[in-house]
Amino acid sequence: MSATEGHLIDVHPDGQGRMVSWVRTKEGVARFVEPFVPRFHVHASEADRRRLTRRLAHLDGRLGLSTVRARLGLARGKTEVLEVAVPHPLVLREVAQAVDRWGEHRAYDLFDVDLRDSHRYLLAKRVFPFARVRVAQEGRNVSMEALDGQWDLAPEPPMLRTLTLSAELDAPTGIPEGPAHPVRRVRLGDEEYRGDEVAVLEGLREGLLRLDPDVLLTRSGDRFLFGYLRARAKANGMRLRLGRDPDPRGPARRGRTFYTYGMVKWQPPVEVLHGRIHLDVASSFFHRESGLGGLVDLSRISSCPLQELARLGPGTAVTAVQIDRAKREERLVPWKKNLPETMKSERRLVESDRGGFIHDPSVGLFDDVVELDFSSMYPNIMVTRNVSPETVGCICCSPSTPGASVVPQVGYLTCRRPGFVGRSIKPLVARRESFKRLMKSDPKDRARWQGASDALKWLLVCSFGYQGYRNARFGRIECHEAICAWGREILLTTGEVAREEGFETLHGIVDSLWVKRLRKDADAERLSRRVSKEVGIRFDIEGAFDWIVFLPTRGHDATGVEAVGAMNRFYGKFSEPPAKKARSNAGQSPDHLAGGQLKVRGVEMRQRSAPGIVRRAQEAFLSAVFPATDAAGFRALLPEAIEAVRPVVEELRSGAVPLSDLLVQKTVGQPLAEYRMETETKSALRLLAQAGVQVPPGDVVRYVVLDGRAKTPERRVVEERVMTGDEHYDVAAYETLLFRSLESLLLPFGWDLARMRDHFSNAPQARLDRYGVEAVRVRS
Repeated sequence: MSATEGHLIDVHPDGQGRMVSWVRTKEGVARFVEPFVPRFHVHASEADRRRLTRRLAHLDGRLGLSTVRARLGLARGKTEVLEVAVPHPLVLREVAQAVDRWGEHRAYDLFDVDLRDSHRYLLAKRVFPFARVRVAQEGRNVSMEALDGQWDLAPEPPMLRTLTLSAELDAPTGIPEGPAHPVRRVRLGDEEYRGDEVAVLEGLREGLLRLDPDVLLTRSGDRFLFGYLRARAKANGMRLRLGRDPDPRGPARRGRTFYTYGMVKWQPPVEVLHGRIHLDVASSFFHRESGLGGLVDLSRISSCPLQELARLGPGTAVTAVQIDRAKREERLVPWKKNLPETMKSERRLVESDRGGFIHDPSVGLFDDVVELDFSSMYPNIMVTRNVSPETVGCICCSPSTPGASVVPQVGYLTCRRPGFVGRSIKPLVARRESFKRLMKSDPKDRARWQGASDALKWLLVCSFGYQGYRNARFGRIECHEAICAWGREILLTTGEVAREEGFETLHGIVDSLWVKRLRKDADAERLSRRVSKEVGIRFDIEGAFDWIVFLPTRGHDATGVEAVGAMNRFYGKFSEPPAKKARSNAGQSPDHLAGGQLKVRGVEMRQRSAPGIVRRAQEAFLSAVFPATDAAGFRALLPEAIEAVRPVVEELRSGAVPLSDLLVQKTVGQPLAEYRMETETKSALRLLAQAGVQVPPGDVVRYVVLDGRAKTPERRVVEERVMTGDEHYDVAAYETLLFRSLESLLLPFGWDLARMRDHFSNAPQARLDRYGVEAVRVRS
């Protein structure tokens, strides 16, 4: 029996009760197949357990039934449960659902029901994705040994051959692309296949065999490309295999609309390959935020195969990490959460459910300002304050017990024993800190460490909100309340320390503080060290600003009323470019303005809905004020900066702006038939429906406004997918969008929409110094 060494790049079921493993070696790829029997567990009274055993034996004689001792969820001790071994993974859920029905959804507690088959198998083999492994197959059995550690910081990276796949359709202009249109050409890496459609598809098939990539990168491969290529191959009487094993017959998961935090979202279908990894960069959150290297590292520590992980959100990835931790602690994972919120009086509910602390921002222009942030504040609270479902509301400790603590403001008692959430989060916090150190000490591989750090950042950010999520396996609303209470206490303490150190707090939100020096001896480094020591969480200097503008909400009159600061709307110039650029929300390169030295938050250029012409106008203004080194310099440059936008306005009025720079993006909130108001979104949906394209709620439309006052959809907007390229846009509608975006930046200086229209009118130019730069009255 010879052994194979390499990296375990994928594990998946084959639909016949077997698991298939793929190992990348120096010579190529090795494939191993092994039968696999999954198990789930049932907890019940002894009498109910015996009755259930008899009933299951009668249901299917192939079921393996035995009594074992195990830890239920976060319980400390072990208890007896019924273990049910199912002969085929596809019937496990059916058997579990039958058991749940028999117990009328309350007599039986079920565990380990909805674990992924790949995760079960990896746990059984004591390996993980991208582990360096030694594998041997003897008959039907496969033995695996991990040659590196799951949490190693710098394991040998797998040598993955990665290629990009794209296709161009032969679709007439103005008609949406669809499966009825032939393939014009296909690109696979650096190769391009042209000619008649059969030759193009044959070229792709031969190229995949010859180049044999481990990873295929696509844009909209899930949503369109894979299904389209297979449909065209079928239309030509061909079979097209994109993976190394035969492809699944359809998507692994259908597209769906879902609601989260008051928003409607669309999740596209999932197209996976067997033996080859498919990453759709258009729909993968983690690939967008951390790249392939970050995904590989996260796949290792979560035991979630990369194709599955790439399509998860951060919250689900947190679940994967915690489930992996629980199973490696030999815990059973509950199927359905059964931990209701503790009963509270109305007063107690108001006291407990208060969220994070916000120090209302002072509206206006300031200089000599420093921004400081807590490092992973909420995750560190969970670790340092021992917040976990089994520790909050402890009944085995008293407030005087060493190691126990009382949550400020809400009064929950926290146990002295380390909790499961802290044990899960602490390694993530430590790992991210290690990657940050590696970025400094090993600049040659900075991109690798940066990607891994960014992936962990999103897990840590979402680990807090996950505690309050109703379906969180290891969450509880009292934990969410305790974390918020500690956060409020920490930020209030920080504000007091800042005042003692000679600073004025201009703005504070949850884990960040913006302070202005009031005394010459005020030292931001000293403030950082003192706060870090007092609260036990590192308080880092994000940067010092030459100037910063905190913006008001749009709901106030800009002429003479008290301005209310918006929580997260500001722009400012760092004294020096930051060592690490933050990522933009609008698809630009990370904080692309001035190499990251300009920090902009909350305005149109950071919003996906804004057309390119609006972003260009804001960029023109910000680039013009960039040279200012203090508030006085900013004010001196303000007239010139406003004038810097004029070329953009004139280009808009001339009709010369490319249509691609005018696309407005809107999320579809409901089916077309349910829209009552004649909105631009409804007009775009109607146009697409006429062309045979249905857009589900949660998906987006992108359109150009042709005539904002028109009643018919054909005259009002044109959606990107039915655009011919010779349309004429509504100048007045885009002027309004552009001027509103400038109003966003200039409200603190008395520039509202009406004044903007007046200044950029075609009437004789008024002198800017006539207006001055008066500011709205700010709240003290």
